[in-house]
Amino acid sequence: MKIIFHCSDSSYGNSALITKWHLDRGFRTIGYHYVILNGLLYKGYYNKYYDGHIETGRPLDDGSVIDATEQGAHTRGHNKTVGICLIGKSGDFTTEQISAAKSLLIQLRTQFGNIEIKQHSNFDFKKPHCAGLDLNIFNIYGVV
Repeated sequence: MKIIFHCSDSSYGNSALITKWHLDRGFRTIGYHYVILNGLLYKGYYNKYYDGHIETGRPLDDGSVIDATEQGAHTRGHNKTVGICLIGKSGDFTTEQISAAKSLLIQLRTQFGNIEIKQHSNFDFKKPHCAGLDLNIFNIYGVV
């Protein structure tokens, strides 16, 4: 199973705001399966208790295969994957967000078995810095 990381390219946000952005672009709902918050829920409002909080977007069932009703809308041509969006600008994520991402990857590995971690920039050369992660941080902790 492939996991694709994205960044919101905004300093603030949450799954409700991303859903609005995606609806405005003609999507049927949010394109991502998970959104990892940085505590800035909207412009000028920080709540430390939401830093690293994982919100769900498109639902996944507890099976080991993504079917048509679970398919994302986050990476053209690669939507039978799990899409995870980190709130923030490319590569500018909090320690809590990275920790939450590691925990989520462990959960997804349990559900799907072997996982391959990529980022949006691996598939869309118009977005060369999305999500801006050093994916080696996940290998160190035995996630992949």
